[in-house]
Amino acid sequence: MGNGNFNYNSKILIFSVVIFLFLVFLLTGLKEDPNYHSKATYSSLSVSINVDTMPPSLVLSLPENITYTTTTILLNFSINDSFSSIGTIWYNLDSGANITITDNITFTASDGIHTLRLYANDSVGLVNDSNQVVFTVSTQAPAPSQSAISGGSGGGGRGAVAALPVTPTIKEVPDPISISDKVIKLKTFAGGTVDHYIIFTNNGKETIKIKIDLTNVAKFISTSGLFKEEFEIEPGEIKEYKIAIRTDKNLKPELYTEKIKISYLDEVKQIPFILEVSSPEPLFDVVLKIFNNTLSSGSKLIFETTITNIKTITGQTDVNITYYIRDLENNQIIEESEARIFEMQINYIKTIKLPDYIKDGTYLLYIKVSSGNVVSSASDVFYVKSKQDFFSYLNKNFMIYVLFIILLLVIFFVESSQMKKLKKLEQFFDLGIKTYKERQLGIVKNTQNSISSENNLQSNIRSQIARRAIMLRDNYASGNISKEYYDSSMRKLREFVYKIELPNRSKL
Repeated sequence: MGNGNFNYNSKILIFSVVIFLFLVFLLTGLKEDPNYHSKATYSSLSVSINVDTMPPSLVLSLPENITYTTTTILLNFSINDSFSSIGTIWYNLDSGANITITDNITFTASDGIHTLRLYANDSVGLVNDSNQVVFTVSTQAPAPSQSAISGGSGGGGRGAVAALPVTPTIKEVPDPISISDKVIKLKTFAGGTVDHYIIFTNNGKETIKIKIDLTNVAKFISTSGLFKEEFEIEPGEIKEYKIAIRTDKNLKPELYTEKIKISYLDEVKQIPFILEVSSPEPLFDVVLKIFNNTLSSGSKLIFETTITNIKTITGQTDVNITYYIRDLENNQIIEESEARIFEMQINYIKTIKLPDYIKDGTYLLYIKVSSGNVVSSASDVFYVKSKQDFFSYLNKNFMIYVLFIILLLVIFFVESSQMKKLKKLEQFFDLGIKTYKERQLGIVKNTQNSISSENNLQSNIRSQIARRAIMLRDNYASGNISKEYYDSSMRKLREFVYKIELPNRSKL
């Protein structure tokens, strides 16, 4: 009977593993707090000084490896360095002269195939030279309308950057207009300038009029500019809209948040506009890195701050550091301050606990480093999403879990019922053999009705053997017992029948 027990135990083991895995899945699903792992990872970190061994991160997004039908090409890139300040950014076209730039620009290229290479280094001299793109200019090809958008220094379009063909097989998207920015975040100093391009793509099949309202950011733009403008964009066309920021030299160093209104068809979108303004001649370069930018209410915001002395002030420097957490409506959630002393550079990790009442949404971490009247700063965006509790997690797929548990219970009870029948079969074998041996040894005394009683007993045993044989066959066919167990049990049944029939045959 060992093989049958092994088969039964195997099924119970498998069932237990399934239940265990289901419970693990159920419980681990609750850990949707994105800060769950970071709590243990960063809580014991201490102050350290990092040595910069990596060049700046440089991504070239435009131009692309396509054919342009205009000689005016947009050069668009993004750059970041976590440990050092950005040094110089330059490019060359077709291995020509190197041209230094500080922001996105446009350049002119003649008809033909061109190769543009983009470079950047940081303040310690590490160079990123991995960006290049090959593109083609062909002004002979037919192109859609590229009429420029009129406007003052506050904004203006520069026509179509590229005309994308529209094919009938492309699926229409719900929103016919794609906008390059969900959030516009810029950094400059009081009296400084910075340009930003919003890129619009018409994914539809009709010409669409777009209206832009810059009224809320008017204080950052030259007063001669037009703050409300509109233009049309053809199907498959890409257009860029330039926002020219010109801050006043007396503008207070601060983190400013406003909204830019963009409307087309029946859609009205409010694009968050974030402008970080520092002092005209900052003393420090401040770098901020948030380890996990999606959190839940009540969790911990963990971030790394690196402050570097860029004016080579000798000796120790005292700075006041203020940490702000605000929403995009400029409502202040948290403000903390501290003083630190360092020489050339300080690097540390800080934790701020978010309030339990903080709502889901987009938030800003703003760090202001002050030395006297000079302000340096850094900022970054993070998001708050609700943490799921046990009941809300179950409610999402409640019926699935209920049906799954019912199925497991049915399997368990069916298996238990079959195993009980098999155990009764074991007991039947043991009892039958014991009774037979007692009769053979004469422990049961012959009486007047002994022959009749024995015949009745044998008839009853044969009937039970037949039922057990049928049960064995059905369980084997259903896969509830192994072949070894089935063969062994049937062999015992045959031996048992032979022993019962043998005395009757000897009488004959």
